[in-house]
Amino acid sequence: MTAARPKSKTIDLKDLLAPRVQDIITKGSVFKDPQYSLYHTAREAIGWQNWMRERQLPMTGSPLEVVREAARSLRLNAVDVDQAIAKASQENCVPSAKFMDKGGDVSCWMRVADLNGWLFKARCPTDIQLEALERMSQHRALNPELAAQRESLRRQKQAAPAPETVSQTEAVSTEAAQPAFHQIPVEHSANVPQIEFETVGTPTPQHHLNTRFAQLGRQLVAEVGAEKDGQRSLRSEIGRAQYKIILNMADNTMQIYAHGRRGTEPILVDANGNIDHANARVLPGDLEAFQTALDYLQKHRQPNAGVER
Repeated sequence: MTAARPKSKTIDLKDLLAPRVQDIITKGSVFKDPQYSLYHTAREAIGWQNWMRERQLPMTGSPLEVVREAARSLRLNAVDVDQAIAKASQENCVPSAKFMDKGGDVSCWMRVADLNGWLFKARCPTDIQLEALERMSQHRALNPELAAQRESLRRQKQAAPAPETVSQTEAVSTEAAQPAFHQIPVEHSANVPQIEFETVGTPTPQHHLNTRFAQLGRQLVAEVGAEKDGQRSLRSEIGRAQYKIILNMADNTMQIYAHGRRGTEPILVDANGNIDHANARVLPGDLEAFQTALDYLQKHRQPNAGVER
């Protein structure tokens, strides 16, 4: 009897690509013309790389490797590869899956689910998991494992668990969660106003995730943020991501940014406890990174330290 093969925690970039792009790579199929086919391949590969990085999902392979392989199938040269990569890199590339099957992140997560069920279950936000499973059930009969997962998610959503229960710590590797806070002084703490977070309608697991993330963000900026011109701010690398927290002391509005995600838009806005859930883009990995950073600060805080009054 052979031992069970361990579940992979990564996805190969080539497997994520749309069928048309895979045909270009493997069969040399031409879409419009060879040069455009190569450019189309570059856009798809870079789009998936961007999407996976934004969600901190592990991936093997690179757009350059994919485009080089496509170029060989299309009988193009290194100059064509460089031109395709350069042109696509100037654009805000996204996976073509975002425009398929009603579009959006759900379609991309469905692709992840097809390729790696473990990664989908561990890293995909609960609400998106549920919608993805609903859509997938319309395309094919659910197998027992998928049906059980779907039912479990339904029960979780109905139960509306407390914020502490939805951190999904298993979704973040220990390596990714280590904060680069050793260079930040931790001997002081500021008096940032304590607030009660407002709840509108029926809270979802994602709402709980956003709320807990906002709480931790306020704690971090209070602990080690620098105050200037009526704002308290903190910019630091936590794990593999770079975050910036800005708290306006006048109206108590906090904005949190993650480098490389959403351009210049914040991943969370908290206006004195009123969180913009509709536009928030908080991931379980963000929450875990902030919690780990706070644990680090508490461990290294000097005793009897405080802010000068």
